[in-house]
Amino acid sequence: SQPVTAAVPPGNERLFRMAMDVAADFVPVTHGEVEELKKVAEGQEPIFKLDI
Repeated sequence: SQPVTAAVPPGNERLFRMAMDVAADFVPVTHGEVEELKKVAEGQEPIFKLDI
């Protein structure tokens, strides 16, 4: 539900099937959940930095 791209290596059948199971139960995050995540992430050092 967010503008993020993820990939599952097609060569690993176990991970691929796990990803398919997770995708079948997908529910978008709510506005409240997004706000809660922003509070939790506040002040944390990002793993991947954006050059914006």
